[in-house]
Amino acid sequence: AEADMSTPCAGGTLISESEKDGVVTKLTAYELWTNAEARAWHDAMEALAVFYIEAFSKIVDDDPRWTLLVATRHHADGSWETAGYTTVYRYYAYPDSERARLSQIVVLPPYQRQGLGAQLLEAVRKLAIDRSMRDLTIEDPTDQLQRLRDVLDVKACLTTPDLWNKVQQAAVKAAHATTEDERRNALMCTAEIYTIAASKLKICKKQMRRVWEALLFIFAKRSNAPENSPVADAFKELIIRRLKAMYVSNSDKDAGTKRIYAIGANDFVMTKARGKGGEAPQMEDPEEGQPDVTEVLGELFGECVGNLAFLHVQCKNILAAA
Repeated sequence: AEADMSTPCAGGTLISESEKDGVVTKLTAYELWTNAEARAWHDAMEALAVFYIEAFSKIVDDDPRWTLLVATRHHADGSWETAGYTTVYRYYAYPDSERARLSQIVVLPPYQRQGLGAQLLEAVRKLAIDRSMRDLTIEDPTDQLQRLRDVLDVKACLTTPDLWNKVQQAAVKAAHATTEDERRNALMCTAEIYTIAASKLKICKKQMRRVWEALLFIFAKRSNAPENSPVADAFKELIIRRLKAMYVSNSDKDAGTKRIYAIGANDFVMTKARGKGGEAPQMEDPEEGQPDVTEVLGELFGECVGNLAFLHVQCKNILAAA
């Protein structure tokens, strides 16, 4: 039955279409809640996806907030094949909006390294824009997926004049600052920048902090800015502060302010609380030989600088055309 179908299932919405060497790639969105054919197709694909997604877990596809995006390749003789897919969850964003969260993404091996992963990510961005969502997040991305996401978001920002102008203004302001605090504050990503990135490109706040650092780095390279200067030092401090906040948030942050309150005989609630009520939670002791914060931050900073250099190389063509 599937051999005679033009697409995996009916009832979809075409999000994007491209052609290369006579082969057409289509990305189509299906609402799993209302499309039984799409649910059946996705169930079959999930059985295959377990081989390609680390720590894979199935989704509850009868939830009305799931959208399935399928990438298919279509040939001149009418034949077609599935090349990949991604699932997107729409969840509530206060006060009256939704966020898109990319959950599963798979590009099957015969179609990898052909730009299909980028097409899927951009299709999710377009979906979020078309549906006026707040922004786009990714659930626990792999290093490879995060790097691809960085490249696409940085390129999108470079071609968005409002954001590129903010980068130039920040760099100029930092260059004319007279104190360390003024330089660091000049380079910080502001609420206005977060708003532009979310409204135009659906980049969430956490991701935009990474992208902002890349944009500043690219501007410095393009301007031949010295690597040893007060502004360069302020930029390094900006990165270290983000990395430190990320590292601390992944550890036992603010454990001393958390309290457990018993509810009946068997239930409890844990929350941050002032005063001395409740019971402090028992935290696991750190393993022997665990690296200190300085060592961890040094490694994270080195990885970050390497990623910035990679992004600069990936975006050279865009800068040359600007």
